[in-house]
Amino acid sequence: GLGHQMATERKGRGSGRLAILTGDSSSPFFESEWKLGTLFNMLWRFGPLNFFRLRGVGKDFIANFTRLYEVQDQGQSFATPRALLTAASLYRWTTMSCGEGLAEALGYNTAAEAEAAAISAELAAALTRNNYNQEVRDMGALCCFTAVAPLAAGGSKAAWSVRGGNSRIAQGLAEK
Repeated sequence: GLGHQMATERKGRGSGRLAILTGDSSSPFFESEWKLGTLFNMLWRFGPLNFFRLRGVGKDFIANFTRLYEVQDQGQSFATPRALLTAASLYRWTTMSCGEGLAEALGYNTAAEAEAAAISAELAAALTRNNYNQEVRDMGALCCFTAVAPLAAGGSKAAWSVRGGNSRIAQGLAEK
């Protein structure tokens, strides 16, 4: 019975558009009002191959994560978190760092190479800082791709929260 609220409806949220401020001398990235404008700007800045590879990993991640709900609906249970994550094809992301996961996803030879690429240093880093207040180099791939997955779901315009705060989920579960 909980309602959802689009990110753009939250007080103080502004336009709800993505901005990446890198803190160095490079120019900031701002999401356009137009979807095609944003796509063109991202492809130009991060490279089409890297962008579509990262977006593809996000799509796969969402599809795999959705399997968790499917197995729950089937009444399936698991003795360990590893068994659950393996059933959803997510376990391997728990065994590597974000940099290693990005290297694999983007085709780089090393985690350091992947972390230095603009798509990681700017886009993935902004997403992980926004969601977890963590740097790419300090987190695991599972959390990293949880932060990156919204790229595949429509970006910041698709973001939402529970009306009245996400804490209402835990409160409702405790009450039931």
